[in-house]
Amino acid sequence: MAERRLNDALLTICLLLATFPATAFAHQMNIYATVEGKTIRGEVYFRGRVPAQNVTVRAADAAGAEIGKTTTDEEGKFTLPAAGRRDHRLVAQSADGHSTAPLTLPAALFAEDAADPADSRQLEALHAEIDLLNEQLIACQERTRVRDVLGGIGWIVGLTGIAYYYLGVRRKLRHG
Repeated sequence: MAERRLNDALLTICLLLATFPATAFAHQMNIYATVEGKTIRGEVYFRGRVPAQNVTVRAADAAGAEIGKTTTDEEGKFTLPAAGRRDHRLVAQSADGHSTAPLTLPAALFAEDAADPADSRQLEALHAEIDLLNEQLIACQERTRVRDVLGGIGWIVGLTGIAYYYLGVRRKLRHG
């Protein structure tokens, strides 16, 4: 009887561990930001470009001291005034505990003084190109690939093998 309980516990643990990575990946939160003069503009979203609404975005300096804080809107977008010409490390965190990997914006991106209007137009064009490239990169990262499908099939076959092994051990214990 004790051996059966142990086998049941092991099967339960295996099944829970097998489902954990998929659950964690499904709720991955991302952050993207650009610098426009002395303002940081960005977006926080979940997989599939689902906006992360009412998420706190914190900016810290290189030493880790908080230098700014804001909240995303209903589209997952945010703006934050830059705290001078220094590195800004952005992290977004939702109320339910999801958080992004830190995004560092180097000091060189922040303007010191008002820029020449011609430079501003060039920067706007460059920002538009970077935003387009970011959209394409995100689409590539979120595309389902053949290896993803094969990996899913592998998980199913593996879990089926564990279940058959467990059933075989139980049958052997009953008859042996």
